[in-house]
Amino acid sequence: METIKLVGRNIKELPEDIRTQKDALVLDAHYNKLKEIPSWISEFSCLKEMNLAVNLLSALPPEIGMLASLEILALTKNKLKSLPEEIGQLKKLKLLQLDLNPQLKVLPVAITQLESLEELNLQGTKIASLPKELALLPNLKKINIIGTPIQEVPPEIISKGIRIFQSK
Repeated sequence: METIKLVGRNIKELPEDIRTQKDALVLDAHYNKLKEIPSWISEFSCLKEMNLAVNLLSALPPEIGMLASLEILALTKNKLKSLPEEIGQLKKLKLLQLDLNPQLKVLPVAITQLESLEELNLQGTKIASLPKELALLPNLKKINIIGTPIQEVPPEIISKGIRIFQSK
């Protein structure tokens, strides 16, 4: 399994030379100072896992939606303000970690198109409500909303038996 490891290198952007490794299955660039992800990320169509946790990302490019094989997207502890609608094109995504993005206030409607999604981590975001359509996702098992302003979980989600982790 080919992995591109760029962990803790203090980099501000993904280096162009990784473009020669388009068959990589894992891109691990956590614990850096990345401010943006280039549009050429779409060239990595084989990626199954992308760890961009602990960076300075405020947005993702729409090209993220072209990563059709992606199963794990770790965006913990960034500065995300929003997500592109194209995120809904990630049909194989099982785990979406958006925790500790304190400026993230809204989930795009497209999140309800992630048919393989099993776990959604929103801990420590400013997201104030969950779309009831999340209940339609056949594989969703866990949603973490600890430390969010969410007061009420839609009854459709509760009745589906999805485990909700929340502050008491």
